[in-house]
Amino acid sequence: MARQFVSLNLIAPCAVAIALAMCPTTTALAQTWPQWRGPSHAGTATSEELVDSFPAGGPPVLWVRDLGQGYSGMAVVNDRVYTLAQTLYEQQLMCLAADSGETLWTISIGWPYDGGGLYPGPRSTPAVVGERVFYVTPQGAVGCARASDGELLWKVDFQEKYHGRGTEFGYSSSPLVVDDLVILPVGGEHAGIVALKANDGSLAWKAGKKPASYATPIPIQWHGEPLVIALMQNSLACVHRRTGELWWELDLSYGIIRLFQVVGLAWNIKLPSKEALALGTDTKI
Repeated sequence: MARQFVSLNLIAPCAVAIALAMCPTTTALAQTWPQWRGPSHAGTATSEELVDSFPAGGPPVLWVRDLGQGYSGMAVVNDRVYTLAQTLYEQQLMCLAADSGETLWTISIGWPYDGGGLYPGPRSTPAVVGERVFYVTPQGAVGCARASDGELLWKVDFQEKYHGRGTEFGYSSSPLVVDDLVILPVGGEHAGIVALKANDGSLAWKAGKKPASYATPIPIQWHGEPLVIALMQNSLACVHRRTGELWWELDLSYGIIRLFQVVGLAWNIKLPSKEALALGTDTKI
């Protein structure tokens, strides 16, 4: 079976280089890794066979490209590689030839993010489903482009539209595309988790009200029910994928508010409760 190895290396501050290397017995490129954590969303390649060891100098390098700034992973479908990066002037969604690294198409998807900061550029990995590729920017916009030529089909600024919270250091969740839905943790007070219709970006459902985190949701099946699990800022939520019903949400912590309460207890200082803080109630210390 064909075997291919993809490696990402930071060769300059926040600059991404891509190297694809093939083991000596490889005759064709690997087939598909269409989104974050692969085709099964489990981070495993069950049908691939890996060599036991590499030559002393490492596997032969097929090609290397410096694409710019960012932390995006690769989505690989057949003979194409899709990823995100940014230049000094814009963020880009790009498609490369897997066998040569040649740029097949590039489209602008927004202004640079934190270009002069410590962690500039996009964080998430595109998802390729059928003839479409889906992306998310660190500013909190999701879009869909045609996989063949990059033509933009739709775009939604969900961070602004649904008043997202919890991702102030740059939105990092990769789009979960499943059941013709694009599912994203947003963190809005009335839209903790949002599902958009993959064909046009319109709202399918929204659930929960807790602030989001930087983690990508995962789909699961439980007793035949299609669910999605999302790690929020301080909770773990389970939503039914068909109906958008919030099945349960488990509080994991109260974050910085809880930390202040613990410190106050240790110092014998009366601090406001999380309910009072949420309501903006004045509390004397």
